[in-house]
Amino acid sequence: MFCPKCGKELPDDSLFCMKCGHAMPVAESSPVAHDPVPSAPVAPAAVPPPAAPAAPAMAQSSGGGKWGWKIVGAVFAIALLWVLAKGVSGLSHNTCGTSSGSALSQILPQARTQTIVDGALTVAALGSTYYPITVPADATNVSVDGHFTATGGLGNDIEVYVLTEDNFVNFKNGHPSPTLYNSGKVTQDSISVTLPASGNYYLVFNNNFSLLTPKAVQATATLHFTN
Repeated sequence: MFCPKCGKELPDDSLFCMKCGHAMPVAESSPVAHDPVPSAPVAPAAVPPPAAPAAPAMAQSSGGGKWGWKIVGAVFAIALLWVLAKGVSGLSHNTCGTSSGSALSQILPQARTQTIVDGALTVAALGSTYYPITVPADATNVSVDGHFTATGGLGNDIEVYVLTEDNFVNFKNGHPSPTLYNSGKVTQDSISVTLPASGNYYLVFNNNFSLLTPKAVQATATLHFTN
């Protein structure tokens, strides 16, 4: 560039002439384009949530549909009542059956048994062995049955009696004693006797007739009665 006053050649960026000091005119520069300042991001507009699908309208039942549901409900109720009734009936039956059976067993006479002897015994020479029999006061249909077998001595024999309490006392003291059952001198026999009433009785195995030899006896005897 040149000074407009003195014509001195000057550098292009000079502000004054180095020769005459004249101020150099400043050329207007073209505006520099600047990148635009980015604006803040704009939040996207809120999108409304999708609307829930409308519930399908229930079909209006006709008169026939209502009757169908009523019939189903009635059948169900009847079935439920039937099941409940069966359960209660079964429980009542079991309870009543147990109670009735227990009550009847207390009211009606029952057949009963008691063992008098069951096994082996030894009867000494000139001696006897006995078993008491006690019959309850309210007993009926009283009887004694059983079986015995004797070994020992020349005859392998024994005598078996069933005596009342009074006659048993007489027997023990050597007096004549009527018997309810008397086997006589035998090796074996069956016992079968009906007792007249309640009270005390005795089953006696007698070996008084043997002077020297004891007798071995295998015996069973059972008391039967109802009360």
